[in-house]
Amino acid sequence: GIFKSDDIQGHQRYAGYADALRDCNLPMEDWQLFWYNTEGKAQLLSGEFPEALVQALRRCTAVVCYNDEIASRLEDYMMRRGLKVPQELSIVSFDNSLYSDLSCPRITSLSHKEHNVGRLAAELLIRLMQGELCHSESAPWVLMEKESS
Repeated sequence: GIFKSDDIQGHQRYAGYADALRDCNLPMEDWQLFWYNTEGKAQLLSGEFPEALVQALRRCTAVVCYNDEIASRLEDYMMRRGLKVPQELSIVSFDNSLYSDLSCPRITSLSHKEHNVGRLAAELLIRLMQGELCHSESAPWVLMEKESS
């Protein structure tokens, strides 16, 4: 798993990843996790992945990425080094953005599908500003299966 450490989404996505591993009785070891922050994101987006991460991924058959942007750069990096996606490494990510569709192979990604969470958040904020009582809402994730897994 590759997750962002300095925003709440990164921790929530990691929590879902950890829950899924536990549900499947799969081990979770420190070497299987890579955390990055906003300052370190530029290095990943430049296509330069730390050697420790690359070596760890060579021991894995699948990786879950924080978002499609990171997943697309990782896919390109690994394929340039001779690793076949998805035959040797499956890649799954979050957001189902254009990055997932522009990658080759296209990246399997989790989506909120028809739920526009930005619009939902704005509507709740407006209702709060108008003095209405509001409750937290959640939008379910839907797996959009493509070629990378």
